Amino acid sequence: MKVKCRWCHICAKENLENIIPDHLEQLMPEGHCHFICTYTPLEMGFTACIKLQLATREEVEAWLEDFQQSSRVTLRVDKTYPITEDTVWRNSYRVDMKCQHNTRQTGSSKKNTHCPAMLYLVLKKHRYSQNRKSRSSDTHIQEGLLLHVTIKHHHNHRIGCSEALQHRDVSRETVEKLEKLFQSGHSPSSALNTLKYDLQEEQSDSYVYASADRSICPDVQFCYRLYYSIFKREWSFIWGCHA
Repeated sequence: MKVKCRWCHICAKENLENIIPDHLEQLMPEGHCHFICTYTPLEMGFTACIKLQLATREEVEAWLEDFQQSSRVTLRVDKTYPITEDTVWRNSYRVDMKCQHNTRQTGSSKKNTHCPAMLYLVLKKHRYSQNRKSRSSDTHIQEGLLLHVTIKHHHNHRIGCSEALQHRDVSRETVEKLEKLFQSGHSPSSALNTLKYDLQEEQSDSYVYASADRSICPDVQFCYRLYYSIFKREWSFIWGCHA
């Protein structure tokens, strides 16, 4: 099994013998090795800089989705960075993410707590044109640690409570389960009931808590929207073939 977290052998050599903080390791998704460059504990959370061996935007977006599942934090895009002539040689992708509990709504909302937590992603380039390697002096880049992640994990609200979980995005895995149920002839409501039944079988005594998590137990309105989006897509294809 791949080691999930380790201190960076390039810039955190003094920490190599130290234990990775449990709460940091628990936040990170499985299937990736996270090289911890810096870690600073705070009164309410921590900040950390992490590097990963990822090379494409698709891999970064997949990691981001996995991170949101493992951390139970839902993030929204705060700022994007277009690739310009000045940055094209250094970065291939960059985005700033903010907690979903920091919205721009002017009215009062239980969801909007003006949460200061942020996540910054920068995917560095490893090769220039003509397949030439990057001449960057950064050893991280030379060793293929191209994804640079800065985590400011200091939320001003509870993460695991039911009120926070009900605002999470429906996971890709849950969407795939619903799509298969629709293909088997289920309606949106019967598909959701089947999903809840399976969840109860899996979670047993923890079902009440799990059912509050929208990522694995969506609301019926979402099921209807997904159902009709699939129905519309399929009928558009059929009518296109007969046009």
